[in-house]
Amino acid sequence: DTDFDRYRKDPLWRQFLHFFSDNNSRLRRSAWEKRPYPDVDFAEDQVWAANSIEAGWKKAYAPSAPVFHSHEFGVFDQLRRAYDESRSFRRSFGYRLGGNLRQTIRSGIGLSRTDWKWGRSRNLPLREILHRMVMDFALAAVHSLGTHDDRIPTRIQILLSRDKSLYQRDKRSSTSQGHQ
Repeated sequence: DTDFDRYRKDPLWRQFLHFFSDNNSRLRRSAWEKRPYPDVDFAEDQVWAANSIEAGWKKAYAPSAPVFHSHEFGVFDQLRRAYDESRSFRRSFGYRLGGNLRQTIRSGIGLSRTDWKWGRSRNLPLREILHRMVMDFALAAVHSLGTHDDRIPTRIQILLSRDKSLYQRDKRSSTSQGHQ
């Protein structure tokens, strides 16, 4: 149900429609050839989906299609990925996953309340629930940093960004191999 008027006016509807994860997707070859993935730092699948929807294409969801997908990131890499996600969503879609200090605190509290209730309803150990709550605040803070990355010095961005740090490491590696 691609209501283009609603798509243009309602950012939540737009996010819902362009959500697309290519870890379990199926594309016609002709579609991929006509509309290749864009060259962006992050969320190329969602940018592709937004461009396709705006071109009048449709997508379908198959709820019974199984997928097993995991990055198994540690805490630090998970937060760095959240920074990249926030940064990318602002640049590609204009979405702000984070805000000012007050919004960040409110977001952390809201996420923590949800995790508290969820953890208690499942009788999770208190230590695990508290860990999730700390991660909620860290996630809210990192989303805010990603939203405001244009104000952060490049050296700090590289520390915060998983993708930028991997790119820098690969760049150093290829440069040092070229000098051998």
